[in-house]
Amino acid sequence: MLPGAGVLTGAVTVADLRMTLEAGFTSIRELSVPAILALVGRAVAAHAIDKAGTLAAVRAGGKSIEHWCYLDEEVADMMRAKGSILVATRHIQEGLLAGSRELPPKVI
Repeated sequence: MLPGAGVLTGAVTVADLRMTLEAGFTSIRELSVPAILALVGRAVAAHAIDKAGTLAAVRAGGKSIEHWCYLDEEVADMMRAKGSILVATRHIQEGLLAGSRELPPKVI
């Protein structure tokens, strides 16, 4: 992180999503950034939209899982054990359940 920076972030791309879905996005960056930030009292928020990505983020030390779309007992148990919190993007799920016409058919 740059001196004085309060937030370190990156964009989510189709390639990132594909990598998450296929490999769980475990890399040296995901494993080292949370540990380093914990040393200086910072937490990591992760964009995780599937089970593999959520588990990888929580295992790596992510404290806030953002834009979540998947939760089962295994994920909930690991999050509880690691002290992670969940921030759902609920309006998307509600729109899908209500048959929203705001989203293109290919998304639904």
